[in-house]
Amino acid sequence: MPVLHLMDEFNFDLEEPVKASLMEKGSNVGFSNIKYLDIAPFVGLDPLWNLSDAPLFLLRRSRIPTALFRDIVMDMDVLLTQYGNFENHTTEEARSRFLAPIFNRLVAPFGSSIRNTPESLMNGRITTRGKIVYHFKTFGILTVVFVEAKLKIGSTEDRLNAIAQVIAECAACDWNNLRFDVSIPIYSILCDGSSFQFFTFDGSTKPYKFSMGIVPGSRFRVSAGLSLVDFTSEPTARSFIHSLRPICETVFNLLLVGYIASLKMFRDRSASRRKSLDGWGKALKFAEEALEKSLDAEALRRDDLTVDADAATETAFKTLKLSTDVVPIAEDYINPPLMNGWSDDEVAKV
Repeated sequence: MPVLHLMDEFNFDLEEPVKASLMEKGSNVGFSNIKYLDIAPFVGLDPLWNLSDAPLFLLRRSRIPTALFRDIVMDMDVLLTQYGNFENHTTEEARSRFLAPIFNRLVAPFGSSIRNTPESLMNGRITTRGKIVYHFKTFGILTVVFVEAKLKIGSTEDRLNAIAQVIAECAACDWNNLRFDVSIPIYSILCDGSSFQFFTFDGSTKPYKFSMGIVPGSRFRVSAGLSLVDFTSEPTARSFIHSLRPICETVFNLLLVGYIASLKMFRDRSASRRKSLDGWGKALKFAEEALEKSLDAEALRRDDLTVDADAATETAFKTLKLSTDVVPIAEDYINPPLMNGWSDDEVAKV
């Protein structure tokens, strides 16, 4: 179980009967109080450097259709009527539900390939009291973790300790993947309700590698990331909408990159077992083309070539659909849409 995995890494001294009891009960023992000071060495970082020694990677935007982005904003409008403006969100749960359309809508283009598990994945998962954790699994393999911490993390120390929880979650997810003989990078997102930070965890190295994503041109490492504009004092929500789109497209990029990593893993796995190789290979080819097109679309957007950007985006999403259509997954893994059972005439009679 992941708790014991971290205990071994940290050389925590537990008597064997205690370990056996944990294994037997699947205890929900957690590291909710773990500090960055304690866990930084686990990923090869010096806690004295306050994450400034972390490897960096550039965040990228994979452009999404404007119609899809509009759906996200419209879904948020519905939730706004239920939970009120930002100042009315007094709990992590309220803000989490307000932000849920980002993930609900961005996961949908992947069909049944990506699933969200917003609760305990395994016995003994590293719990994070005061935090909400969502795990995105691609074909059953954990690829993206979203950790929503307490609203408006304050000091640098508080943020570093929240990042410590992200590291712990990633370690638990990596352990879960290893149970299936899978080791791929895990992308993670830390959100305090208004700002989003992005990380990646690589469990294939010793010590493990934990890298931080930065926006091109960013000057600040610990505060690097993307933030939502508080629109409560603004005459319109236009500034909020404009700050939301880069976040959505960065999240979509990570989902797409994680999807591609899983396809590569299953292609190689199938090659060794000589099963379904052609299907995984085709799905991978289309997915890589979709990623390239979505990045091209963002480059065109930066050059103010909006019409060309929209055309490239449409091609990217059509190509992604080709990928998900040829993935050789079992039929019982695919969820048929509820609307398959809809009939205007029949429903009118109910």
